[in-house]
Amino acid sequence: MKRLIKKILREERISEGDPKTGTGKKPKGSGRRLYTDENPKDTVSVKFRTKEDIVDTLNKASFKSKSHKRQSQIINLIHQRVRAAHSNAKDPKTKKRLKRALDYITNKKEKSKEKTKRLREQTIGSGNYGDPIMDTSPGNVPPQSYDAGSYTHDKDGKRHTSPVSKLAFFKAAQLVSKMKDDMWFTQNEDGGESTYYRTNDIETPLKVVGINKTGIGDKVFWAAFDNKEGLRDGSITNYDQLYLRPFKRYEVPLWETARVYKTISYAPKVDAFSKEDAKNNVMYDEDGAYHSGEWYDDPSYDESDDDWETTDGPSPDGDIKQIGIIYDEQQGLNESLIKEMGPSPEENDIISELNELVQSWDGCEEGMPVACRYKNQVQELIDKYKNLPL
Repeated sequence: MKRLIKKILREERISEGDPKTGTGKKPKGSGRRLYTDENPKDTVSVKFRTKEDIVDTLNKASFKSKSHKRQSQIINLIHQRVRAAHSNAKDPKTKKRLKRALDYITNKKEKSKEKTKRLREQTIGSGNYGDPIMDTSPGNVPPQSYDAGSYTHDKDGKRHTSPVSKLAFFKAAQLVSKMKDDMWFTQNEDGGESTYYRTNDIETPLKVVGINKTGIGDKVFWAAFDNKEGLRDGSITNYDQLYLRPFKRYEVPLWETARVYKTISYAPKVDAFSKEDAKNNVMYDEDGAYHSGEWYDDPSYDESDDDWETTDGPSPDGDIKQIGIIYDEQQGLNESLIKEMGPSPEENDIISELNELVQSWDGCEEGMPVACRYKNQVQELIDKYKNLPL
C-alpha cells in the first residue's frame, strides 16, 4: 500500500512539473533525465548494454536523420547513462562489458564535439536582422557571392540563409542551359523588369535540385548564361570549371517628386474684449492675417511632417556606377586550361631568345657594372615568367 501511494505521489509530481513538449532540459520536480524529449516524433530509442547496442543505435535511420545538434544530445545521453552504469557496476564481467561500451561512446562524443567546433568555424554572422548566419562550408556555394534574400529562423529567432551545395548549383545551371534556348537568354539578359520574374521562369530546374527557395536564382542564371556552350557540349563537368562573374555593388541615381503633408501649430496673439471675440476674429478673418505663413517667426510656431506621397518617379537620374565588388569572380575552365597547358609556343620562343641573349651577354666579364646589372634584371624576369602565361 505504501508503495502504491509513493508511486501515485511521484507520478503527480512529474505530471505537475512537466511541460507538454520537450525542452531538452530536466523539468523542475521531474524524475526524468536530462535530454529527455517529450516530442514523440523526435524520439530515438537507445540501447547501451553493450558496445554493439550503441553501434546499432547510432546506425539507425531515426538517428542519422536528426540534425547534428540533436545527434549530439543523444550521444551525450548515452555517454551519461553508460558512465553511470559503469561506475555503479560491481560484477567484474559487467564492468568490463560496460567499460568497452563507455570507451566507444566516449570516442563518439569527442568526435561530435570536434564536428560542433568545425561547424561553428564554418559559419559567419550573428543571426540578427541584416547579419544572417551563413554556412561557409567548402562544399557549399560561398553565401557572400549572392544575395540570398530568403531566410529561415531557428527556435531562438536567429536568421539563417539556406546553404546551397556546389553540386546542386552546377546541376541547376546545367539544366537551365539545356532547357532554355539562346533567344531566351538574350531576352533575359536585360528583361526590362524585376529579376524576380526571370527567376520565376527557371523555378522548375531550381526545384528539381531543391534550391528554389534559397535566393540563388540570379547567380544560377548568370552561370548558365556565361557557360552555356560548355554546359551543353559537356566540356564543363563540375562547379569548379564554371566561370562565375563577380558579385558587385552599384550606385543607381534616381529622382522623384513628392507631396509632403505637414501639421502646423501656432498661437496668434489677438487683442479683444472676450475670448469669443478673439476666436471669431481669427477663424473668420478675410485678410489672411492669421494664416500660418504670417506667424512663421512666432515662438509658438511648430511644424512636423506627417506623411508624403510620390507624385512622379522614381526615375533614372544619370549613369549607373559600380562602387565595389562584394565577391570576386571565379575564373573557371578557361583559366584552368591555361594553367594546365602552360605557355604558348610563341611565349616559349620569347623566353628562349631571352635566355640566349643572357648567355651571350659578356658585359659582366669585361668589368661593366651597368651592363652586368641589366643582365641580372633580365635573368630575374625570365625566372619570374618561366612556365607561366605572359
